[in-house]
Amino acid sequence: MRREAEVRKGGHTSKTDKGAERRGIIMTVLATLNTRFESFTLETLLAEITRWIDTGVSLFQAELADINQANAPPTA
Repeated sequence: MRREAEVRKGGHTSKTDKGAERRGIIMTVLATLNTRFESFTLETLLAEITRWIDTGVSLFQAELADINQANAPPTA
């Protein structure tokens, strides 16, 4: 069973719609980051957050820029 489903089943759910939305966003971001790191630990998560703050570019923005550059039309 997925972790989020376990949490809901256990009654540890958000008390408001806004809280549920916030939790959903946070869990989606963490689940996605889990697929990007070789080892998903608090240390690697905090290192990514620090890198993001220092550079102003999130991991997701960098990936999107790479994809857009790879798919850009040829220049004349």
